[in-house]
Amino acid sequence: MAHGSRDPRSQVALERLEYLVAQTLEQLEPAIQRRNSSPFLAETSHGQTMTLAPSARRIPRLFTASLECHPLPLHQQIQKIAREIKGYGGDRLRILPLFLLPGVHVRDDLPQEIDLAQGSLRSSITLELLPHLGSLAGISDLLKNQCQQFPSAKPVLVAHGSRRPGGNSPMVAMAQHLGAEVAYWSMPPSLESVIASLATSSAHQPQELVVIPYFLFSGGISEAIAAQLRVLQSQYPSLRLHLGYPLGATPDLAHLISHQLLSP
Repeated sequence: MAHGSRDPRSQVALERLEYLVAQTLEQLEPAIQRRNSSPFLAETSHGQTMTLAPSARRIPRLFTASLECHPLPLHQQIQKIAREIKGYGGDRLRILPLFLLPGVHVRDDLPQEIDLAQGSLRSSITLELLPHLGSLAGISDLLKNQCQQFPSAKPVLVAHGSRRPGGNSPMVAMAQHLGAEVAYWSMPPSLESVIASLATSSAHQPQELVVIPYFLFSGGISEAIAAQLRVLQSQYPSLRLHLGYPLGATPDLAHLISHQLLSP
C-alpha cells in the first residue's frame, strides 16, 4: 500500500515495482509451496497489496492500493481486493505499507482504514498489517550501497520528516549506523543548514558530501533537492557535493519486499 501521488511518475514507478515484486514472488514460489504455510498471501505497500494465489494455481497475485489520490478511500479499496481474493478461495490478505517513517499515516491512518475494512468483511477474510517498509533491516543495506559508491564522501540523508513524537527516531538511528548526517525537508534541521554547518566546521571538515534523498520514488521533492544542491555547490565551492537517488523501483527493493510478504 502506497501513499499515492498526483505526480504520474510515482504511479509509473509503483507499477514497475509491482511488476518486479510479482516476478520475484514467482521465483520464490516453489519454496513457499514446499513450506505450504499459507495458500494465499497479499500485500499492500504505499497503496500496493500483493497476494499469493492458491497452491492449485501457483500464480502470485499482487494488488496495489493508495492511501491518498485514489477515487476510493483505502478501506473500500481493501474490501474490493479482499472480495477478489475470496473469489480465488483465499482467506488472508497481508498488507505491507510502503512508508519509510512511522508517522501519522503509519500509526493512525492505516490501522483505522484497515479496521473499517475488517468490520465490513467480518470474519470472511483476515487482514494482516505488516511492519512498514522503512522498519525492515534491509533498507539500511540499500542506503549503504549508495554510500559505498562515494567512499570518500560524508553521507547526508534527507527525509521528509515526521512531527509525531519519536517519528524521526528510526531515521536518526539509521544515520548513526551509516555514519551520516540527517536533514529534513519539512522541518529542521534543513539540508541547507546541515551543509552550512559541515562546510564551516573547523574540526574534521569533509571535502566531499553525498546527499541521499530518503524517499521511495523520484518526484517533485527529489527535484527540489537537486536544485537546492546546485545552489549550495555554488555557495561552497571548496566542497564536492554529490546527489544520490531515492530507493526507486529496483530488483533489490522488490526482493526485500517479497521476502517480507512471504515471511511466516
